[in-house]
Amino acid sequence: MAENKLSKEGYTITKQLRTIVIIFIAFLAVFLGVVVVIITGKSVKSDYRVTAETASVHLKEILEDGHSVWSYDEETQKLYCNDKEITVDLFETINGYDSDVYHTIFWDDTRVLTNIKNESGAYAVGTQADKAIYEAVKSGELYTKNDVKIFGTKYTVCYIPMYNEKEFVGMIFTGIEQSTVVATTLNIIANFLIWAVLITIVAIILYTRILNKISLTLQDKLQSGYKELEEYADNVKEITDRTATQMGDINEAMNNVASGATGQASATQEAMASTEEFSQSLDVVNMEINESYDFIGTVRQCVDESEKSILSLSESVDENNKIVATVSDEIQNGVESSKNATKIVKTIDNIAFQINLLALNASIEASHAGELGKGFAVVADEIKNLAMSSAESAKDTEDAINEIVSIMNRTQTCNETLVESNKSQLEKSADVVSKMKILEQNIQEIVVKLDNIKEKSDSLGIVKNELVQVVQTLSATSEENAAVSEQVSASSETVNDDITDLTSSLDSVAKICDNMKEIIKLFG
Repeated sequence: MAENKLSKEGYTITKQLRTIVIIFIAFLAVFLGVVVVIITGKSVKSDYRVTAETASVHLKEILEDGHSVWSYDEETQKLYCNDKEITVDLFETINGYDSDVYHTIFWDDTRVLTNIKNESGAYAVGTQADKAIYEAVKSGELYTKNDVKIFGTKYTVCYIPMYNEKEFVGMIFTGIEQSTVVATTLNIIANFLIWAVLITIVAIILYTRILNKISLTLQDKLQSGYKELEEYADNVKEITDRTATQMGDINEAMNNVASGATGQASATQEAMASTEEFSQSLDVVNMEINESYDFIGTVRQCVDESEKSILSLSESVDENNKIVATVSDEIQNGVESSKNATKIVKTIDNIAFQINLLALNASIEASHAGELGKGFAVVADEIKNLAMSSAESAKDTEDAINEIVSIMNRTQTCNETLVESNKSQLEKSADVVSKMKILEQNIQEIVVKLDNIKEKSDSLGIVKNELVQVVQTLSATSEENAAVSEQVSASSETVNDDITDLTSSLDSVAKICDNMKEIIKLFG
């Protein structure tokens, strides 16, 4: 069904392969494009650093002309090399008037001659070189770098040192605008993309043609094989039908000849089979009875152990109830003691209040006594402070006692809940014990019934042995009578089985043909 649906919707194998390969080629083209962009960018920047370095060395060689005597006149701000004045026009002559290449000559770390202009449009003379670059070049290094910003414009730069004999006097600079590097990179990338697109289109066209050719060839071969297989299946089916008709006639004749002996043998075999089945069933019953005895013994043991565990649990719950009752009594006593302590604290508070009044009166009397009462006034103040401290301590003690009483009350509530829970557990335990005793009585009744079944099963075993002997004697006689007819019918049955297998094989061939039709459609 799935193949039919695919064929109707047009999703053939050829189309799917075409789609997958096109996606792969497109992905590969994009991947290669990214790689080329990265490599091209790095390569172009590297090439322009080499170009800047070459331009700096070339400028130095032209200016020095085999030997170098550099000098700079600060008053006239003119630069000389080998007594020849160096001007900006010389830079343009050397560069071939290439507007993207710039030169600068530093006297020590100061620009004294350059064709780079600052933000105002004037030549950027008199400005200082970057300190890190200056130190690197002064130490004898050749400094090159991309993306160096000078007056708001990015350059690919190269700095080389100038010497009068071995004395460092300045630097020669060459810079190429970064926009030129970017433009060159973009030009290379654009050319690559154009060629990549053309190659991708050609590859897709070639692949499509090759795939179509392969699909048509494979479809033709499958179609040819399908027709040959279908013709072969039709021929074999025709022969099978004729053979089956002839074998039907032969079987009918043989059945009439062997019907008497076969009927007797069949009846004897059925009796033998029934006897064996009865014997097996009886053995199974005996085995299940023995297993039932073992199972009942296990159940009895589990019931006894469960009763012991429940009784032990009940005793533990009783002990817990006694302990909880004792704790409750102790908590009640603690509450009563706390109430008495509260009364004592209140008494202490009243005493402190009275002492405070007495101390106040004493202070008043001491003030009336003048100089003679000053000492007594000090004592009265101390008594007053002591009374206030006692009142505060009594207040704190009363708060603590109230908190203890609150905790004891909550504990008492929890104990009462625990007692109720224990009572419920005891009731449930008693109910479980009662039900287990009923279960034990039922088990005893089952044992009695199993004993009766066992006794009857043993009696049936004796009858079974006698019946088996009679059936075996009858079977031996019937087998001798049916031997000849069985040999004749066996041959015809073998032929019938071969015809049935051949017919089944032809059905499989028909299914294969149907599947080949669907496969051929998938290569449309």
